[in-house]
Amino acid sequence: MPPPPRPSRSASLRQPASSSLGPPTPRGHTRHRSQVIPPAASQVSRKTDPPSAPSTPRSRTQFSTYQQQPSPKKLAKPTTATPLASASTELDPSMIPSLSPEVAALQTELLQLSLLHLSLLREDADWKAKAEKQLRIKYNTVAEKHRCVVKEEKDYQQRLNGQALHCWLKNSIEHNGHQGFAVQIQVLSEVAQEVCDLSDIQGGRFTLAVQDFESWFRKVEEIKTCRHYQGGSDLDVFIDPLDRAWQEEVHALTMKLELCSRQLQSLDIMGYGEVEQLEGSSLYRTAKGLDDMVNSMIEELNTICKIEADVVRSERQWVSQLSQQVVSTRPLEKRIPRVGMWRS
Repeated sequence: MPPPPRPSRSASLRQPASSSLGPPTPRGHTRHRSQVIPPAASQVSRKTDPPSAPSTPRSRTQFSTYQQQPSPKKLAKPTTATPLASASTELDPSMIPSLSPEVAALQTELLQLSLLHLSLLREDADWKAKAEKQLRIKYNTVAEKHRCVVKEEKDYQQRLNGQALHCWLKNSIEHNGHQGFAVQIQVLSEVAQEVCDLSDIQGGRFTLAVQDFESWFRKVEEIKTCRHYQGGSDLDVFIDPLDRAWQEEVHALTMKLELCSRQLQSLDIMGYGEVEQLEGSSLYRTAKGLDDMVNSMIEELNTICKIEADVVRSERQWVSQLSQQVVSTRPLEKRIPRVGMWRS
């Protein structure tokens, strides 16, 4: 900004005019300017009054040595923007005038893509909501049908179980009387408990017998593998049969299971000509499952006993052949009668 204009000086400080009323000083002797007595205030006021006529031009003010001459007016320099501001203005894309048709076309395409994206988002949300609603309706329909089917199946199973019990009671009364029906219920309960105890995986008698046989059979496989790779040179290892306690336990289990099977067959659950109608009842399936399980356990015990007997017989044959080979490789010695020790 240009400096403020210098204020006009007071009329009392202006230099008096050269045509003063005082007497002229001699030319040869002059005083110092600081000793000059200024004119009276009345004279100064008369001399400095402006002319009354506005048409006369204003005389140029004369300055004395006591006054400082005004310096020429300095022109204000235009303010220049900082490089950072100009750089930011140049780099700001919003300040670039979009006058070219290419920029206008790109802006139009960008606007169209933005609107298309927004419309796609709305359509996608609407489609998801509609699809979820339809799936929820279908799920509720299927779930309701499933509940109806389960309820019908439960009702049918209850009616079928009731018919099976009624048939069992009727057959028991016809053949054994009322007391026979109670006995048959007790027999079925005892057989189910017996089979459960024998086949218990933690410590059932049948489970322990099978585990002992499996352990023995693994040793048999190891011995046979060793003989196969060593060519029978290791003659100190032989296959021993299972002990007598195991064989007696297997025999007792077989007898007990056969008794359970006969007891199940003696029950009137199977019916007399009405089996096909009651095959889906819980009573029939329980009795049939127990009978199948007992028969499979008996068959397994017979199978492991047969395997044990075959292994023992094969081992005896191998030992017999080995003894014949040993005898045939040794030279024949002449037998000389010797005197007994009791005669020495």
